[in-house]
Amino acid sequence: MFCNVCHGYILMFCTVCHGYILMFCTVCHGYILMFCTVCHGYILMFCTVCHGYILMFCNVCHGYILMFCNVCHGYILMFCNVCHGYILMFCNVCHGYILMSTHRKPA
Repeated sequence: MFCNVCHGYILMFCTVCHGYILMFCTVCHGYILMFCTVCHGYILMFCTVCHGYILMFCNVCHGYILMFCNVCHGYILMFCNVCHGYILMFCNVCHGYILMSTHRKPA
C-alpha cells in the first residue's frame, strides 16, 4: 500500500497495543486496506514519507468503513501480530468501493 500523494509506503499500527497490522485478502490476496476486536484500539494509518494521515471512506455513500475487497468481494482479514485481534473490513452502509484520501498531519 502506498500514499497517493508522495508514494511512500503506508504503515498501520494499533494505537493501544502498538502491534503492526498485517493485511491480506483471504480470497484473492488482492489490493486492500477499524478498530481492533481484542484491544479495541483505533487503527491509525500514516505515510512514513510525508507523514500524512490516511483516511478510509466509501466513494458511494461516504459511510464508515468496517471493509471488503473491491476486486473479488472476499472478506479482508486484518490482524495484529501483538494482540492478534482479527478485523473484518467492509462498508456497513452500502458495501461500495474503498478509496483513500491523504491529509497532511497537523504541525
